Amino acid sequence: MILIKFYVALLLMFPATAFAERIKRPPPSEAELARIAVDEAMNDGSLQIGDIIATGKGYVRFRGVKADGSYDFESVGNPWSQEKPPRQMPR
Repeated sequence: MILIKFYVALLLMFPATAFAERIKRPPPSEAELARIAVDEAMNDGSLQIGDIIATGKGYVRFRGVKADGSYDFESVGNPWSQEKPPRQMPR
């Protein structure tokens, strides 16, 4: 019984969380934050057909959900650009 009290007192004095070290990571870069934002937007469950997402490679329009459950997008041109619209993404 005395041994149990000793262990309880020991645990109260030195909680287990005090021994765990936190993993330190540098904050994400601007490019990484942009990539994460695009990934979240392209995997958003509330996307509707016709929604347009700006990515680092241009604009894409949501076309719907494929038979395998993945999202289908097509490239669309920048409405403010005077250049030719980009080629469509392969399916």
